[in-house]
Amino acid sequence: MNEETKESYLAKLRAQLKEWEAEIEKLHDKAREAEAEVKVEYEERIEDLKDKREKMQKKMQELKEVKDEAWEDIKSGLEDSWNEMKSALRSVADKFK
Repeated sequence: MNEETKESYLAKLRAQLKEWEAEIEKLHDKAREAEAEVKVEYEERIEDLKDKREKMQKKMQELKEVKDEAWEDIKSGLEDSWNEMKSALRSVADKFK
């Protein structure tokens, strides 16, 4: 895969990550206003989301540095992290509507 394609893929991931960071911040705001018992669960789930976000950022950095030959391997792992993050964020948002 050429650099332009890899860069456009990374740009798409960075944009989505930025959106997710805004959603995590909204959840964090809700957690601050929640009752004590719900607040604890909110905070635990938010920390899990932050961990997943960090994992994605590391994979994105790997992708940025990788040679074209290893692109597909890293991309596959990144897509797994992407799907995991998307699912976890949706789950937390649905739970605390």
